[in-house]
Amino acid sequence: MTVEVRDSGIGIAEADIDHIFERFYRVDKSHSNEIDGNGLGLAIVKRTVQYHRGSITVDSVIGEGTSFIVKIPLSFISAD
Repeated sequence: MTVEVRDSGIGIAEADIDHIFERFYRVDKSHSNEIDGNGLGLAIVKRTVQYHRGSITVDSVIGEGTSFIVKIPLSFISAD
């Protein structure tokens, strides 16, 4: 199974891509008081996908948006 989530937001800088799945990592620390969150969301997503023997990739262009592709093997998905 493949799921793609895409937005047309501000994008993520290439230097930050390697870190966005780390716990507590926030890309734009200058707005940390304005934007809710603590940097756990993508870390949880990555661990959950890996638990299901899947993979997650990200592609982002500044000013154009970001795309996340999640792949989970169908053999792991229950028919229940």
